[in-house]
Amino acid sequence: MKADSLQQQPPIIASTDFSRWLPWVLSLFAAALYANTLGHQFALDDVTIFELNTLIKEGTGSIGKLFSTGYWFGYTGDNGSVYRPLPMVLFAILQSSGTLPFGGHFVNVALYAACVGLLYQLLIRILHYPTPWPAFIATAFFAALPIHTEVISNIKSADELLCLLFLLLSALQLTKERPGLLFGFGFFLLALLSKETAITYLVILPFLPGLANPATKNVSTGALGVVLGATVLFFIIRSGVLSKSDFFPTHELINNSLTAGNKGQQFATAIAILLQYLVLVFVPWRLTYDYSYNTIPLSSFSDPFVLTSLLVHLGLLFLAFRLTSKRNVIGVGILAYLAALSINSNLVFLTGAPMAERFVFIPSVGVAMVIGGLLKRIQWSQNAMQTPGIGNVVFLGSLVLVAGYSVITVARAADWYDNEVLFVKDYPKIPNSSRAANDYGSALVKRHEKEAAAAKKDTNYRAPIIDTAIFYMHRSEQILPQYDNALQNLIYVFSKRGQIDSIARVCVRLRRVNPEHPILVQAGPTLLNESNKLVVEGRDQYNQKDSVRAMQTLLLAVEM
Repeated sequence: MKADSLQQQPPIIASTDFSRWLPWVLSLFAAALYANTLGHQFALDDVTIFELNTLIKEGTGSIGKLFSTGYWFGYTGDNGSVYRPLPMVLFAILQSSGTLPFGGHFVNVALYAACVGLLYQLLIRILHYPTPWPAFIATAFFAALPIHTEVISNIKSADELLCLLFLLLSALQLTKERPGLLFGFGFFLLALLSKETAITYLVILPFLPGLANPATKNVSTGALGVVLGATVLFFIIRSGVLSKSDFFPTHELINNSLTAGNKGQQFATAIAILLQYLVLVFVPWRLTYDYSYNTIPLSSFSDPFVLTSLLVHLGLLFLAFRLTSKRNVIGVGILAYLAALSINSNLVFLTGAPMAERFVFIPSVGVAMVIGGLLKRIQWSQNAMQTPGIGNVVFLGSLVLVAGYSVITVARAADWYDNEVLFVKDYPKIPNSSRAANDYGSALVKRHEKEAAAAKKDTNYRAPIIDTAIFYMHRSEQILPQYDNALQNLIYVFSKRGQIDSIARVCVRLRRVNPEHPILVQAGPTLLNESNKLVVEGRDQYNQKDSVRAMQTLLLAVEM
C-alpha cells in the first residue's frame, strides 16, 4: 500500500497537540509505579556503599578521589577492575545531602522516569509512524516490566539508570536530522563512566540513525566514529586509574555457581539462563534478589531446556542480522537485546553472578523496540486490510497487559523495603541458595532483636525463632560448606546464647574454610579453653576403653 494512503487511515491516538504530553504522561506513570519505594530503607549493596565505603562516607569532599580510584576502593582499599566514577559521585552528593535513604530512592525514581520519557522520544523517531500509539504502548510496556524492580528499588543500581539515561541521550543526538556528533560523543562517554556495560551499544548506536533518517546509510559512519572515539578515550582514562586492566576478575563459588563446572557445563548453563531471562521478562513468575550458589544448578547439552534455549537464541540472532540489514526496527531491537545481555551472559567470560534481574534492564530497551516494531506492523496491516478493529483489540489488549504488569511491579517493589523484608519474602522461592538461607536466618535474628528493643526488653536468644534461624544458617553451610558468612553468623548467635562449646566447633569449621578470618583471632582464648576440656574428655574416653571416640575427641582438640 502507498504511503500517502496509509497516512489517511484514522489513527487510534490522534497526532494532535496532546501527543506532546505523552512523554510526560509516561514519565509520571513510571514514577507512580515506584512511589512506594520512597519510604524504603537500604537493601543489599546499599549498605556497602553508604555505610561501609570510606570515600562515600566523606561525602562531596571525596569527589576528586572518586575519579582517580576504582569502584570498590573505599570499601576494599583496592582499585580492582571496575571503574564507575559517575554513580560514585552521585552517591557522595547524596551522602552529603543528609537525605538518605529517601534521597537515594527519589533520585532512582526520577532517573527511571527520565529514561522512560527519553525512550518514548527515541521510539517515535525510529518507528516512523504517523500516530504515536506503537511507541506509547511499547514504552509503557518497558516502564511496567516487573523485572526492573531490582534496579529502581536498590539505590546502588543508579549506575544502571545513569548508564541508560546517557545511552538514550546519545542515541537521540545521533538520530537527529543533523546529528549532534559532539553531544553524542559526550553522552556515550558519560554512559561508559556510569557502567562499563554501555560498551555493548558500540554495535547498536551506529544502526539507529539509519532507522531515523532513511536518507542516511544503514550503518552511520559518523555514529560509529563517535562511539569508537568515546570508547578509546574511556579505556585510556580507565587504564590510567585501575591497578588491574582486565575485565575478567576471579569469582568466588558462592557468587557464581558456574565456577564449579567445566567449560562445557559453564557454556550449557549460560545458554539455559538466556532462556530463563527471556521467560522472566514476559512472565515474571519468580522474581528474587539472589541467583547465587546453588539456585541455578549446572546443566549439560543433554538437557532439553539447554537445547531449546540454543535454538531460540540462534533463531533470534539470525532474525537480528537478516532484519537489521533491511533497516527493520525489529531486527535492531533483537540485536540490542542480545548485544546488551551478552556482556553479563557468562558466555564470553564469567561474571560476578550466574544471573541477575538487573542484567536485563538495559537489554529490555531492545524488547521495547521489538514491541514497537510489531505494533507498527499490526497497525500497518490493519490499514492495508481496512479492518480497524484489529488495531483497537491489540491496543486494548496491550493496555490490559501493562496494567497487569503494573500491579505485579508495585507489589514486588514493596518487597524491597529493606534486607529483612526482602530476605523473608524471597527465601521460600530459592531454598537451594546458600546465601539466601543464611540471609533468611540472619533476618530472623535481626527481626527478633528489633522486636525486643521496641518492647524495651532483653533479647531472648533461646526463643524458638532463634532456633529456626540457626537451622537455616546450618542449612546454608550444608549447601556450601565454604560459605564463611553462615559460620560467622552461627558464632554470633552461639555467643549470645553463651554456648562456648558450639562456638569452638564452628570456629574449627571456619578455620578449615578461611584460616585468616579475623573472628578466629578473637576466639583464640575460647578455642584454647575448649581444646583443654576436650583433652580431658578424650583422656576419660580412653580410660573407659573407648579408643575410637577418644581419638576423634583428641584430634578435634588438636585442631582447636
